[in-house]
Amino acid sequence: MSENNDELILKIAAKAGELGWPAAARAEGADILFPCGTAGAVDAYFAWIDRQMIEKADLEGKGLTGRVRALVTARIEIAESRRESLRAAFYYLARPSKAVLNTRLLARTTDAIWHAAGDKSADFSWYTKRAILGSILSATSLYWLSDNTGGEATIAFLDRRLAAIGKFAKFKASLRNRGQKPAAA
Repeated sequence: MSENNDELILKIAAKAGELGWPAAARAEGADILFPCGTAGAVDAYFAWIDRQMIEKADLEGKGLTGRVRALVTARIEIAESRRESLRAAFYYLARPSKAVLNTRLLARTTDAIWHAAGDKSADFSWYTKRAILGSILSATSLYWLSDNTGGEATIAFLDRRLAAIGKFAKFKASLRNRGQKPAAA
C-alpha cells in the first residue's frame, strides 16, 4: 500500500472512532480506493497496524517467545493512541456477517507475528502455534478495551497468558520424556 493510501486509511481511522467505520469510510470515499468499501478500509487499517508492529518491535537478543511478546507488546503500544478507531473496528468486526473477515484479519496478524519472530515450523505445530496465538491476541484485545492503565495491565495480562502456554508446553514435554501422552483436553 502506498503512503497516500496509508494517509487515507489513517484519515478514515481518525473519523471512525467518532462516526463508526461505515460512515467514516463513506465520508472519505473509501469505496473508490477499496472495492470492498468499509471491509476493505478496515482490512487496510489492520494491515497498516501489522506493518507498524513489525517496524516498532525490538526483536534483538530475544528467544522465539520473547520476540512474539515484543511484537504483541508493540501492537498494544500502537493501539494505545488509536483506542477509539480500534474500538469501532472491533465493533464493526463483531457483526456475524463479518466473521470471515475477522477470522482472516486475525490469521494474517498471527502469521505476521510468527514470521517476524522467525518461526520456521512447517509441520502441525505451524497450525497450533497460530491458533494458540490467535486466542491469546483475541483475549488480550478484549482485555485491552477495558484497560485504563495505558496498556500496562494489558501487557501483564499478555504475560500471564504466555506464561500459561509455557507451563503447558513444559508439562507436555515432561510427559513425552516419560513416554506418556498427555490426556486429551
